[in-house]
Amino acid sequence: MNSTERNHVLGECFDPWLIPKGFERVRPRQWVRSSLPQVREMIKLVSYSVEVAPIWGWSIDFVPHVKDAKLARHATAKGCQFDLRFDPVDYDQNWRTHYAIELDPWRGRTFDLDPNGKPKRICTAALSMFDRVRSLADLPAEFEAKRHRTSHRFGWTNYVQEPLAYAFVLAALGEKERAEVQFAEAVSIFDDLYLPVARQLRSRMHALFPPLSV
Repeated sequence: MNSTERNHVLGECFDPWLIPKGFERVRPRQWVRSSLPQVREMIKLVSYSVEVAPIWGWSIDFVPHVKDAKLARHATAKGCQFDLRFDPVDYDQNWRTHYAIELDPWRGRTFDLDPNGKPKRICTAALSMFDRVRSLADLPAEFEAKRHRTSHRFGWTNYVQEPLAYAFVLAALGEKERAEVQFAEAVSIFDDLYLPVARQLRSRMHALFPPLSV
């Protein structure tokens, strides 16, 4: 079974749980729902050698991301990227048992996936988390939950985008002082090469959400 055939099977197993909920499959292993103002919900299957496992979370239209030491946007369904993610690999030591889907046809198995098995479990978990966010104002609680969630692999300080996105969300909600503190935390890890990018990010936040100090 080639990659195209595998993607078809994955799509057929995940679509019934996600399409009726308003998601669209924007890429072979990626589903996006754009029903909230300025916020997109995303579920993505990522490869781990001979397996795939899910990541789910939110992409925020007005938050830039850093690519090749430059600012870029991700304000469309096809172009969206995670600004806040939940990756089971970070938090569940039994993630392979609970979430991983075997793709290797060379281990004496056929690639046969039950939609009511792991696809249902993955979608149920993701949708349950998405239900907690009905507007931009609900996102700070999810950022704080991520900050304090105990991880056994990568946590809050290991992701560059999430602390930065949190600062932009706070600024958008008019929480000036918290946004300033969070922005300082986010760019504190930037080395000299990225200091010009930090200044650009600060200017972008100021332009979008005045009257923040510069």
